Amino acid sequence: MEEKNNLGNISGSSPHTATVENEGSLVKYAKNLANDALDFIRVEENSKKPVEKEWQKGGTTQKYNSTILNDHITKGGNIGLLLRNGIIDFEIEGTKKANGNKPEEFERLISLAKELPKTLSFKTPSGGERRIYNCPELQKTIQAEPYLEIRGVNGVQSVIYGKTPEGDYSVKDDLPVSTITLEELMSTFSEFLDKEKEKTTVINSNKISLSINKVANLSNLKWKGKEYQGSHPVHGSTTGNNFTINPTKDTWYCFRHHCGGDALSLLAIQRGIITCEEASKKLRKEKFKKTLEIAKNEFGVIIPEENSLLQEVQTLDLIDFSEFNPVFQDTHSHLTNFDLIDNEVGLQGSEYYSVKKALTYYAESMRQAPICFYTGSEAQDNRFHYGAMIGPGKGKGKLKGIARANPLCSEINGARTNLEQLIGKIMYEKGGKEVENPGYFASVGLIADEAQNLLNEQDSNLASIMAEIRKALDPFTKNIPDKKLVNNKRALRYSPECRLKVLIHETTLETCFFDLGTFRRLFFFKISPKNITKADTNQNYYRTSKENMLKELYKNKIYSSGLVFEKKEIDLCLEYTDYFRRFLLNHPNKRAKTLGIMWHFSLPQMFFRMVGILAIARGETKPTEQTISFACFDCIQLLLETIKTYGNNSCLTLSRTYWKTTDQEAAMFLEWLYTNGATSESATTVTINEAIDKMANLKGINERQAKKELYKLQNLQGLIDKKQVGQHGSKVWITFNPETSGGIELADYPSIDLLETLKKKKDELHKSNVEGGTQSLLASIPLRETKK
Repeated sequence: MEEKNNLGNISGSSPHTATVENEGSLVKYAKNLANDALDFIRVEENSKKPVEKEWQKGGTTQKYNSTILNDHITKGGNIGLLLRNGIIDFEIEGTKKANGNKPEEFERLISLAKELPKTLSFKTPSGGERRIYNCPELQKTIQAEPYLEIRGVNGVQSVIYGKTPEGDYSVKDDLPVSTITLEELMSTFSEFLDKEKEKTTVINSNKISLSINKVANLSNLKWKGKEYQGSHPVHGSTTGNNFTINPTKDTWYCFRHHCGGDALSLLAIQRGIITCEEASKKLRKEKFKKTLEIAKNEFGVIIPEENSLLQEVQTLDLIDFSEFNPVFQDTHSHLTNFDLIDNEVGLQGSEYYSVKKALTYYAESMRQAPICFYTGSEAQDNRFHYGAMIGPGKGKGKLKGIARANPLCSEINGARTNLEQLIGKIMYEKGGKEVENPGYFASVGLIADEAQNLLNEQDSNLASIMAEIRKALDPFTKNIPDKKLVNNKRALRYSPECRLKVLIHETTLETCFFDLGTFRRLFFFKISPKNITKADTNQNYYRTSKENMLKELYKNKIYSSGLVFEKKEIDLCLEYTDYFRRFLLNHPNKRAKTLGIMWHFSLPQMFFRMVGILAIARGETKPTEQTISFACFDCIQLLLETIKTYGNNSCLTLSRTYWKTTDQEAAMFLEWLYTNGATSESATTVTINEAIDKMANLKGINERQAKKELYKLQNLQGLIDKKQVGQHGSKVWITFNPETSGGIELADYPSIDLLETLKKKKDELHKSNVEGGTQSLLASIPLRETKK
């Protein structure tokens, strides 16, 4: 393979042209470290721990000819290379670190690595090797246990010189740093990577029997490991290895565009219906129909009834979210601090309009004293909670850094936090004096960091933590933990000041979490690291152009015993709630309908909280109709953005209440039966053998184990039934109707055209704001009418 030595693209000069006035110990160790594009940090002697605490911010980095750096080497210190500006490290761990596990895999990785361009490399204490490449495309860590790790996350440091408790680092190849593409890197190690996690979507219909072996031309591919590999059949490959076919899983994958799919999606790409880049989106409408027609005419695929098939591939994208954007543009004149947030938060792009609006409500809530108000017999409060889903990169770190800079906020990583840290405990000073340590919930702003195991409550301690977080989301008058701490003297109350922020990495949403209940109370948004500006580290959205936004947030802090909601205000707010609920429950997309069912009881709380925050911000003791209209209008926008985030990044149909099981794969199996029409003994066409194969594929188990799982669903949970008919015939079907398992009678909610109504009423709402009127946004919409 052709070698590439062009790191100079980063620094504007070739690494060979760097002027070395004083080589120092580092350059004597490896001459090709003499490059202005490389940044180094000091690492403690016999350790991998950086000397400076603030090394990740870049202010303490050194260049190759730094006196400080070379003096550190002379005194016995270690050196780390800072991975930034496209510099990555690629490491094959030696057999020492992996305890000799599968040495044949280590030898295979070393063999594959020889296909890559030669570059600056080092021997590691474990007996492996660490290579340095220039690959700006890589923005995350790729790991294949137990040997392979490729790191490209900005701000990570890689030890390249010195002694550690495991052993010494030494130079292997003192060569210039080579440039490599992500496609080249990933395709080389294809057989070791979990492409299922890299894949953005699989456009597969269980009702279409089309093998990928029929669509793909395997004669142009070579067998490598467990799959076929070669050049992409449409856009080709610079490496000749950017495309794989897995005949066992019946899937394909493209390393250039980091997406994959099944036979149907590959057929659509080959026939020019979609591009490879577009495979990350589902085939819909005319494109889907056109692909089906080709599959039918050229491969003899039998197409089931069109309506049922189209319903199966429906997603939340049936709601055209782009059409809602113009409706909500510039509807923030009622939010005093919106422009302040817009200037300081560091999110660029029109897609973040709703995020900034949510942050404005959060800021308003933070500067208000927590109050409890009643809407009839229901207790509500003015605390605002939201979540942010962050993709690969520094997005989460940046947002957590912003929050940490605010003295009102604390941080918690749920997977490593115990219950006592959350709700506090009783401690004793000398002499036996009792002291309350209130814990994280005493903070005004609480950041809960992701942790997939926490979200799915995979052990009893994590389940307890999640249960307490859910209580913190409820009106604070009920926030009393069940568990008594220390000596069981008494339970500690939560601080009612707590506002919750949840940060989640998008790749952790591999299984459903929404059914656990916590996130029904959150507004949830997707944020991309590339849209977070690299602002001055001394600024964050609590710092203002008036020198300090913290002072602004606490200026005129309002203390109140509560807002007054009379019947008129309650009815108007419930009118909006009912309006949006009907929109979801009557939506043709079953996933949108699922949300309507699951949000049925939590929606009023979300609307009332928005109204309460805005009313206090406007100095009202009783919310006006205008305030209610504005707040509910904002609530609808944030809920739509939340639906978009949920729909595109998680599986909403795996609800405990919807499919009556806590087993994720079992819920997917029940949904598969449902979408295949297996709703009764007379309607089903699914055979027992088909059901066994499906369960085996979902759980990754063998046929005998799959039969046991079906037995559990039938005999223990009673969710399916099956019957053998004659010697060869067989049937499997579900024993309940998921459409009504949530207990909601959908016929009570006539449909409403949400978009048209919002367009019609937008100008009306603006006019009422200008003239000080009290026109209700939804005054003309009839309520509680029933279908005949």
